[in-house]
Amino acid sequence: MKIFLKLATATLVASLLSQTADASTLRRVVSANKPTRVGFFHVMASMAVSCQQPARPRMLIEQAPQHGSVAFIWSHHPGNQIRNGCKGVPVNGWDVVYTPARGYRGPDVFRIGAQYEQYLVGGGAGYHSDGFELLVK
Repeated sequence: MKIFLKLATATLVASLLSQTADASTLRRVVSANKPTRVGFFHVMASMAVSCQQPARPRMLIEQAPQHGSVAFIWSHHPGNQIRNGCKGVPVNGWDVVYTPARGYRGPDVFRIGAQYEQYLVGGGAGYHSDGFELLVK
């Protein structure tokens, strides 16, 4: 059992470290005058720990949009888009919701971050950041 926990912990740490090094920019077209889900942020451990979700990351707005607002809503998804071998496993995570300022049309940008706390004994904390480039139509 101890060997399994050590292996599971090492796999989880490797998974988190690979996520923390990744920063991306997502491009979306959104409708004017209404909130739009522009992303979904989750943490999924590898198959070695039964595709568990360790804990909720703390979400931060690194750069606020100039022409709208961002909200994070905890939600549940069927998990059909998970890429780490846990496809089909139900997933909880943060929906990233953008609401443009009333009447605004045009480009907007913002950046969010997620702080991971320590998940298992021997696991480490990490940070992941994503940018969004939006066109409000």
